[in-house]
Amino acid sequence: MTAFFGVVVLVLGQIFVTLFLERIKLQARTVEEIAEALVMYARDYTGPMNLSEVDEKHREAVRQKLLEIQTVLRRLAARLRASAQTLWLYRVFETVKLVLPKADVIKASAELIGLSNSVPPDVRQGFDGIQVALESAKTVRRLLRIQN
Repeated sequence: MTAFFGVVVLVLGQIFVTLFLERIKLQARTVEEIAEALVMYARDYTGPMNLSEVDEKHREAVRQKLLEIQTVLRRLAARLRASAQTLWLYRVFETVKLVLPKADVIKASAELIGLSNSVPPDVRQGFDGIQVALESAKTVRRLLRIQN
């Protein structure tokens, strides 16, 4: 009988870990990766560029790098949003501050998508394009409680 209850507790514990704790940790890891990406790619989303001015020899490599940055930012935005949508009892975990507020997660995800769309800022927008990208990054940091 004791062994049976031990097995039941083990199974219930594994279900809890799989359904809740792993998803909570995934959100924390995603926020960590977003913090890293904001620092790593800051030069790319704040440096205006006219791709037609890049010499033909390097143009395709630059285009591929920019596409990769956009993809990374969008993937992180999607993963962040999914973390708020797929965790059962999200509001309960939000109340006890184990996860970020759902509204902040959704807004931060939208800002990341906007930031990915602005890589690189269009040289024709000048300072306005850079300012928009900087504000998006700042908003993401604030919403996800990422320290500067």
